[in-house]
Amino acid sequence: MDEDRRRLCQVMGAAVVGAALPSVGCGNGNGGMTGPHIFTTTFKAKDIAMNNFAFATGPGVNVNICRDAGGLFAEDADCTHAQCLLEFDDQTNPSAPQWQCNCHGSKFDFEGNVINPPAAKTLVHYQLTINTDGSCTFDLAKIVDPSTRTAG
Repeated sequence: MDEDRRRLCQVMGAAVVGAALPSVGCGNGNGGMTGPHIFTTTFKAKDIAMNNFAFATGPGVNVNICRDAGGLFAEDADCTHAQCLLEFDDQTNPSAPQWQCNCHGSKFDFEGNVINPPAAKTLVHYQLTINTDGSCTFDLAKIVDPSTRTAG
């Protein structure tokens, strides 16, 4: 799939997910919660391909639900340097996708580890649950170890 079409699919998917998330305020996952911190996606876990992700957004939150060989995980989709939205790069090295920040050049591996500054902190990972209907629920108040995976 060419890059323009891939980006369009990502944006359209984000719009669908964003419309389904609660429309009340919450923090960005780095503290300062002022409202709900538990979100459920409209997409299903089974629809997330290996080494790929689905994007969930809502008021004050951007999260990537990702799948790797270990399972599914939820990580912050905003750069830890200046909170710019990260972009997915699976073209540079398809076997090792990464996140890049077009604001200041930071790069993260797929698991959220910094591979290029100015960002100095890894991406935050959140507790992820797969519901009986296959949708994903993540909790911004429950930060987990980056190695944590959920079967699904």
